[in-house]
Amino acid sequence: ENSNSSELALALGRVVAVVETAQAGRRAIVTKKGQIRISTGMSAKDITKSVQSCLRQVARERVVTENNTRKRIKELITLVRHDLSVSKVSKARYAAVSNEQFIDSLTALLNLEDDTKVTMRDYLVDKSLVVTGSRRTCHLIDDGSIVIPFDW
Repeated sequence: ENSNSSELALALGRVVAVVETAQAGRRAIVTKKGQIRISTGMSAKDITKSVQSCLRQVARERVVTENNTRKRIKELITLVRHDLSVSKVSKARYAAVSNEQFIDSLTALLNLEDDTKVTMRDYLVDKSLVVTGSRRTCHLIDDGSIVIPFDW
């Protein structure tokens, strides 16, 4: 049904199979709760093929989503570099910052008021901006990059 439901089932590390009557369906369906619904009329081979089909679809959707996310991040980085005159924008290597958090942080930077951007630009010109995990303070690192938490 939904890629998120398939991902949820996989992420939990276990799969719950709900067995229904033979009239309920001819192929396995992944529900929003991450359960796989099968019917008593399905053979083991049919169940395996249906589950594999569901997982292939989830994998295809995940690749498309990841590609779209990467494209969006590149666009936002370009805009932030232009708006704040920074030379580079990146995620910290060892910090747990998801792509969604990175996108939110970049979007927040772009949504700053123009006066604030002008003031920040004076300090950020030709610097690198690194987005790191939460509960961190803004600081400089050895190479001169400015590090900010994603939830600043």
